[in-house]
Order: sequence, then structure tokens, then C-alpha cells
Amino acid sequence: MKIRLLNNKIFSIGLVLTLLIGLNSCYKTESTTAVIHVKDSTTSAAVPGATVELLYIAGHPDSTSIHVTETTNNSGDAFFDFTDKYKSGQAGFAVLDIRVNGIYKGIIEINEMVPNEETVLL
Repeated sequence: MKIRLLNNKIFSIGLVLTLLIGLNSCYKTESTTAVIHVKDSTTSAAVPGATVELLYIAGHPDSTSIHVTETTNNSGDAFFDFTDKYKSGQAGFAVLDIRVNGIYKGIIEINEMVPNEETVLL
């Protein structure tokens, strides 16, 4: 009788520990990033020093607006990190306008928890 009770306690403790470890490791948040590659339209060469803006200006004051600006590096790339703006469980993130040196160049769909890339030509 004592052995059976001891076995039940060991089994119960093992089950609880397995559940706690399993639930803790199920969901991991990955980075939500965007890279805009800026190239010259005639030579396809990288354009360093270009000002890249990603923006969504909401019409309603209570809505979330996004307006971030970065300068391209020597490889013509501007890096953006939206990890802190993404809320866990959110379906999708945003579709943002791309402006380079103040000129509209298209849109980029930012998907959650993956690297997003777009190439624009100047």
C-alpha cells in the first residue's frame, strides 16, 4: 500500500514538472524586422546615405501611427526593428508606405516575427 502511494506521488510530481517545462517552452517571440534595399535605377548600384521612411499615419487619433526613419548604410540598406511594437497573438502587423528622400516609392507588408525585405529604385 505504501509503495503504491509513493509511486502515485512520484508520478504526480513528474507529470506536474513535465507540464510546467512543456508550457514554458511552447511559445517564443521572434524578431519583427524590415530591411529596405535602395538601388540606383540605371546602374542597380547601392545608394548609401539615402533617407528611408516607413510610415502609417492613422486617421483616428486613438489609432496607432508608425513613422520611423533610417539612413542607408554603404550597402544601400536601411534596417528597421518593430519587435517592440508587435503584440503577441496579433494577426498580422502592418502595411507601411515607403518614402526615400521624401519621395513615395511603394509599400511593404510587415509580417510578424520574420525578417521582411523590399528593394526600391531611385
